[in-house]
Amino acid sequence: LAVRIEISPRFTDFAGDGIDVAIRSGRGDWPGLACHRLFDQVFTPVASPAYLAREGRPASPAALLDHVLIDPTDDWWGIWFRAAGVAAPLKIARPSVAVDTQQMAASLAMAGHGVALVTPRFETDCLASGKLVPLFDVTAQAGSSYYLAYPEENRNLRKVKLFRDWMLAEAADGEPGATA
Repeated sequence: LAVRIEISPRFTDFAGDGIDVAIRSGRGDWPGLACHRLFDQVFTPVASPAYLAREGRPASPAALLDHVLIDPTDDWWGIWFRAAGVAAPLKIARPSVAVDTQQMAASLAMAGHGVALVTPRFETDCLASGKLVPLFDVTAQAGSSYYLAYPEENRNLRKVKLFRDWMLAEAADGEPGATA
């Protein structure tokens, strides 16, 4: 199979864009689509060792408000700060940058430009290699999950079945308690 990956914050128009399957975040209740839950949308703040060497490691979750936050307008920041026990209203002290995807946020964090909120499962290699460092043991959830989605009528297409089976196996491999 040939796989083309496109990262976009917009919903896919399957027929109009010529897309067979998509990974969407939400609750998996999109009309006309077959949806398979991959994993929960969990996130935590990370930074690069270079950023931490230059700016210092925050001593507490509240101390993050004095750091450069990558896309502090993202709703996830408020959710994470509440999970970490930091009350609103949040007063962010430093300028920041807005981005469209957490992949962009992670890239900026790896380059030492600030602290990003990421889904650890998307950054496994960077976390394992130390390119990104989780700042606290606190994770948060937005109440959504990541889903593999495709039009119901494509359920039995060979390429969709092969990709679906592979993707579900990969997602199950990373679940806590999964066995190889």
